Amino acid sequence: MTTKPSPFFSSFINTIGVRFVLLPPGSFMMGSPENEPGRYDDEIYHKVTLTKPFYISTTVVTQGQWFKLMGRRPWLGYRGLKSETVKEGDDYPAVYISWDACSLFIKRLNESENVNKYRLPTEAEWEYACRAGSTTAFANGDIEAAPVYGPTDVGEHRSTIAVDYDDPNLDDMGWNCGNSDLHIHQVAQKNPNKWGLYDMHGNAWEWCRDWDGDYPSNGVIDPMGPQAGVYKVIRGGSFHHKVRICRSAHRNRGGPKPKGGSDDLGLRLARDL
Repeated sequence: MTTKPSPFFSSFINTIGVRFVLLPPGSFMMGSPENEPGRYDDEIYHKVTLTKPFYISTTVVTQGQWFKLMGRRPWLGYRGLKSETVKEGDDYPAVYISWDACSLFIKRLNESENVNKYRLPTEAEWEYACRAGSTTAFANGDIEAAPVYGPTDVGEHRSTIAVDYDDPNLDDMGWNCGNSDLHIHQVAQKNPNKWGLYDMHGNAWEWCRDWDGDYPSNGVIDPMGPQAGVYKVIRGGSFHHKVRICRSAHRNRGGPKPKGGSDDLGLRLARDL
């Protein structure tokens, strides 16, 4: 795997081979405007200000990086029955990772480097990093696929415009059900966003630090989500999913406890200065 350092920000590679870029503090509009195709009603458009710089990894944690630290292969799946959708190799995403397993991985990584700086990104940090200064559905532009009009239910939330077709902007940056052949791909094979981050759209869902909860309607500073909850936030969409699910603003959630995991769920690391 070869990833290029961001042309804008400082970067480093840690002891297990994860490359990080340093993102500056800033403000952005989180969520989606009401006229964005594929929008769900939990994507309340609101201003977020992040007051501290932070590092974020340029890719999700790979199988090689996970095994180097943990010595086990959770991507083999529940009871060792590997899904046909999961490919094995050092440069493929580490998947079948629960939120609790993320916590243990991060604990061991901090201990191995004698620091207390590695963590998961907050949901706000994740979207800030994904957008890389953009205000469009994807980091490289708006949805160009032809929309299908009509109500669409996903869990508790509704979309009035279902965008289900291949999209050239998404295809340029991420693996989705329209171009993935319905299996996971090696990291950093698509184009990065302007901040040098790969696969923020599609390929594998990514855990966030926050408990799932409603967005505020007003501006917020350094949000971290509810203090407690049932589900943890996951972001980004995956190789299984359609265009609307891989948008920058799309939200999803998962239970933190291990239950066999998922063939398209991994993690991207954040790090404090």
